[in-house]
Amino acid sequence: MKAQVGPSSKDLPTVESVNAFLAKGEVSIVGFFESDSDLKSEFLKTAEKLKEKMQFGHSTAKEVLDKEGKT
Repeated sequence: MKAQVGPSSKDLPTVESVNAFLAKGEVSIVGFFESDSDLKSEFLKTAEKLKEKMQFGHSTAKEVLDKEGKT
């Protein structure tokens, strides 16, 4: 199991931060959200439960959403 210190899901405010997060070579799940929502809340709850098995990240930044085609 993977020990983890800090938040269960890392905030990824820029395209560069998303790229660096994914470049670590670990199993990664990234959520893209337009705003705080029930879906984001559920994502964060899931991240808390599974944080020892994989890394989680999320972004609400317009720059990131535009790049990922989520807007």
